[in-house]
Amino acid sequence: MLHKKTAMEVLGFDPKSDEYKFFDVMMTPEMAKWILDYHNNDNRSFYKSQLAALDKSINDHSWQRDGGVCVFNSDGNLHEFQHRLDRIVANKLTVPVGICLGADKESFTKTAPAKQRYPVDEMYRKDKTATKLDETCLRQILARRGGDEKLTLPNAIAMWRVWKPIVREAIKITNTLVSKSESFKSWNKELLGFNALMVSIGKKDVAINMMQLLNNQVHADKPKTTLGNGFDRFKKGDIFTADTTNTQKSNIRFMMLSHASDQLEKTSNGMIEWTLTSAKCNHESMKQYGNYRKFLVDPDNIGKKGAGFKSAI
Repeated sequence: MLHKKTAMEVLGFDPKSDEYKFFDVMMTPEMAKWILDYHNNDNRSFYKSQLAALDKSINDHSWQRDGGVCVFNSDGNLHEFQHRLDRIVANKLTVPVGICLGADKESFTKTAPAKQRYPVDEMYRKDKTATKLDETCLRQILARRGGDEKLTLPNAIAMWRVWKPIVREAIKITNTLVSKSESFKSWNKELLGFNALMVSIGKKDVAINMMQLLNNQVHADKPKTTLGNGFDRFKKGDIFTADTTNTQKSNIRFMMLSHASDQLEKTSNGMIEWTLTSAKCNHESMKQYGNYRKFLVDPDNIGKKGAGFKSAI
């Protein structure tokens, strides 16, 4: 009969403890797997996004000791650290890990969880003027440029340093519309990304003109334009079906802004010709021409992926 190892034999300590105490161990893949197999009976499910984020952090920066501790309650069940233990196994790591034994059994549900960190938190560490709106604009810039780069904790500061002047200019331009027009507030993130990219390609004046013309559209005493009429029809939702997702709606908004900016360069008074049809309102069609194409990092898919945050022009 095979001898089943004990926790003391594998881990060098017993996770079950009535005494509240801390110590360090060198955590091996075997130890991490043992904990996950035999001491992880009352935990949340694994999140793929968190596992992927840990993999990226490990690949980019190796294992970092950030104060996180492997916590067991008094029954010996794991409370915190399961995602990191899983990555220790997957990446075959042997690393120093802090251990906490004897946590209250009810603390998992009765204690407020630690606040998740976001890119804006990293930005704020280095620049106390950074805001959530700045982060939203940066996310839109990356999303609309078409590279494979996402805004993350590791790249947030570098991207903020590059794009800060343009982001702040985009916020000012966008506010000239959304601060005065209730109907455009739901467009805020698409407008931020659009105006930032217009500034980045040297077309700030076109963006400012568009915001003014759209602002005129919502005031009864201001002249109306075909530019504004097109957006009015869109906002009524006539082009959407019950199956249109929020992501699709957001993409269509951005494509409309891009197309309208092309037309506005030809007819600055706003009496533009809307040539964008539902058949052409997709990425493959839009990337062939105009400002939408100029926004893209790699419109012809020749291998410039990941260039999203490295340059503001």
